[in-house]
Amino acid sequence: MEGIIILAALLLLLWFWFKYQADYNILDTFSPVKTEYGIIVEKEYIPSQSRIIIRKVTHTHKGFSRTSYDVPTEIQVLEKCILHINLSERSVVASVSGKMYDSVNKGDSIFVRYSQGRFSKNIYLKKVGYP
Repeated sequence: MEGIIILAALLLLLWFWFKYQADYNILDTFSPVKTEYGIIVEKEYIPSQSRIIIRKVTHTHKGFSRTSYDVPTEIQVLEKCILHINLSERSVVASVSGKMYDSVNKGDSIFVRYSQGRFSKNIYLKKVGYP
């Protein structure tokens, strides 16, 4: 009898974990893959840019004293080519290569392979482009 109670408690704990912690992502990964053609409704290009970030550097000296100072560091953010695609069920946003971005236009039909989560209904893109 105790074994059944422990098993029920573990199953209940597992159900809560899937529902709240995992947000169904684990179960969503086993969804079937679908293929269809979508329509490009918008193209978005974000050019590469450099940004300055401030890093805090701390040096510990012999003894107990510390010196902290801010060091500006320049980082390079790469360009992004983004397509907004309407599928029959919903709209998705896909990051594509620059070559793909240049080869398509707004209103074109584009091949999309994706899976849709069984529980979350999120769309997970597998491939965007040519079949």
